[in-house]
Amino acid sequence: MGVSADTLPLPARKREAPRPAPLSALLSNPRAFWLIVLTWLGMSATTYGYQLWGPTILAMTLNIPVKDVAIYFTAVGVAGFAGRFLFSALPLWLGRRHSGEVMGWGAAIFILAAGLLHRDMISGFSAFIVFLTAAAIFVNGGFANMRSEENT
Repeated sequence: MGVSADTLPLPARKREAPRPAPLSALLSNPRAFWLIVLTWLGMSATTYGYQLWGPTILAMTLNIPVKDVAIYFTAVGVAGFAGRFLFSALPLWLGRRHSGEVMGWGAAIFILAAGLLHRDMISGFSAFIVFLTAAAIFVNGGFANMRSEENT
């Protein structure tokens, strides 16, 4: 190609991969560790609870066919997916801490409303499914904002 081999740059030295951290490094900040563990446990229990038991409760409470319940819970799943996008962007404007507060209060209020008003109707829809759909935005959205402070 008309270029002398002596003038070509040598490839950069390959960097060594960082050594893996020991498992004990997790407990270097016990307060943050337990905060993450307990928050994750609460969020997971809430999510699995309404996703697994919600269809059964809705079908039994309103005496509606399982096919209709499946359609309603598709909306809950889509709302949760949208919540992950929303709470991925929300910390850019509010900050992670305030986004976490919005998530926690929103999830708690809508889960509580779904439980207390499960037999009521809102514009022809079950209040249970309306509030559970709203709660899914906050609960699933919270997973997008969940990490330790050291990783910010």
